[in-house]
Amino acid sequence: NGNLIGVKGSIGAGKSTLLAAILGEINLVSGKLLVHTQSISYAPQSAWIFADTVRANILLGKPIDEERYNNVIKACCLDIDLQNFGEVGDLLMIGDKGVNLSGGQKARISLARALYADADLYLLDDPLAAVDPKVAKSIFDQCIGPYSLLRGKTRILVTHQTHLLIETDQMFYLDNGHIEELHIEQQTTIEPSNEKSEADVSDTKETDWKLDPSAADMNTIVKNETSVSGSIKWNIWLKLFTAPPSRWFGFLLMIILMFGNEALYDFTNRWLALWSGKDENEQRSSFYAYIYLGGVLCTFIVTLIHAAYIIYIMLCGSTYFHNQMLKGILYTSLRFFEKNPSGRILNRASKDQQVVDESLPLALIDTMQYLLQTLGSIIIIGMANPWVLLILIPLAPAVLWLRRFYMRSSRQLKRLESVTRSPIYTLFATSLDGLTSIRVFQVQNDFLEKFIERIDANSRASFILSATSHWFGLRLDFMVSL
Repeated sequence: NGNLIGVKGSIGAGKSTLLAAILGEINLVSGKLLVHTQSISYAPQSAWIFADTVRANILLGKPIDEERYNNVIKACCLDIDLQNFGEVGDLLMIGDKGVNLSGGQKARISLARALYADADLYLLDDPLAAVDPKVAKSIFDQCIGPYSLLRGKTRILVTHQTHLLIETDQMFYLDNGHIEELHIEQQTTIEPSNEKSEADVSDTKETDWKLDPSAADMNTIVKNETSVSGSIKWNIWLKLFTAPPSRWFGFLLMIILMFGNEALYDFTNRWLALWSGKDENEQRSSFYAYIYLGGVLCTFIVTLIHAAYIIYIMLCGSTYFHNQMLKGILYTSLRFFEKNPSGRILNRASKDQQVVDESLPLALIDTMQYLLQTLGSIIIIGMANPWVLLILIPLAPAVLWLRRFYMRSSRQLKRLESVTRSPIYTLFATSLDGLTSIRVFQVQNDFLEKFIERIDANSRASFILSATSHWFGLRLDFMVSL
């Protein structure tokens, strides 16, 4: 208890696995694991940074202790960085996965999180690999070493920097999963890190930076997701239907199949009406039956071809849009990824793409089918009894007004449902990356509450969208039944 234990070994020897075993993150195949401690703090090898302020990343849901917080910031050499951030200081908004931070800054924020937690056992998985050797020595002396903030605490330090292991109370060497005690002679040279280190931007000189609890976030890098307003432009639909490889030929063929299908459908209905209007002797003639049967079979075949071709055209269009989106993401600047979390991009590339691939073709088929059937029925009825068409004079304006009112609302609600879905993907990806840290620091309930809040926000938008559709359908049924 209270010792500093150093662990060294070659790459793949099992150093991180050893710490994961102590944390209970891997299954115990044989032997026993006894951890005589009430609390554990952990700094992973790959720093886990989520989209929030620097302060929130360090505190991780814990109440703020101003004195301890300031000591941790100075010990981790973050005071210079926070001072360079300007007035915003530790309330600088970090992008998803710390895209607007250097590797060393992310490593030191992760270490500061581990130090701020008052634990009995500290597991530090190579936390100084991404910083300059001079800064690493300063951080070691102030954070980890015998006279640091963690003096009197049990610390297990995994590192490749041998000159730091000299100051440990006990050293172990891992080789292919086996532990051996290690003895290192005092060295006079500093062994450089085997990983890419950050330049010595954070000098070890003292600064006058202190926590300002009243400060407000003035530099939010992640922009709120917004949606466009109004209807979709016609050129977007045109690009969807005329996408390669078919282009305009495919679009015209789809129109021909659409009207051909409706013409066959109306023909079979008209033929059935003529057949039923004949006298009894003519009705028994096989001529009418064969013509009607042929019309039904042709309608069935053309309907299948029409539906399959629409799906093919829509898939070509969705593939074109997907490739354009992918090209834009690959060739965009890093500033785009700083402003847009990964969950937002995943939402566009998964759920929204699924809507274009699956939901939109089926909705388009139903729309074309019902629209043309309605027009065909009106024409047939008008030919039989033109006076019936007078009902369209008051009915058509009412239906068009209701449709206009519904489309304005449902369009924005659909966009709102999509916008509120992105934070769910973002939080899920963030939680998955930091699952071990979340369990170690026992903030599962905090993240679960955030997840429930975001799901509730999306469910509210989805429910209102569904209710709006039923509202529109009910009023259409009521108007038509009158």
